Amino acid sequence: MTDKQREMLTKYLGEGWHELSGSFEEGTLNCSCGAKWDKYCDCRSGHENRTFTTPADLHALACKMVKRGKWHNFYSYVWKALIKEVEDESQILAVLITNPARTCRLIAEWM
Repeated sequence: MTDKQREMLTKYLGEGWHELSGSFEEGTLNCSCGAKWDKYCDCRSGHENRTFTTPADLHALACKMVKRGKWHNFYSYVWKALIKEVEDESQILAVLITNPARTCRLIAEWM
């Protein structure tokens, strides 16, 4: 998954995308959210972007999609791609929930 896709999914969740600029060598590291650190304080906790590789990331996306009424459309899209990989269609949901990174990537491609 590309950074652009991760940024898009992050914003879809209503969360801020963190982009760092500057460097400690220059004296200050800046985040796009407005946070700043100097070379003596590397306390960037909370300023990491989601990786969209974890079950928690997938859960957050799925909940947001259900809330917005988009899950059914995504499932119809992904069904066409995954039906070729499974023995019967009842396995599609298992494929989606057991590989969060792939499913998040499929969501990004669908969007």
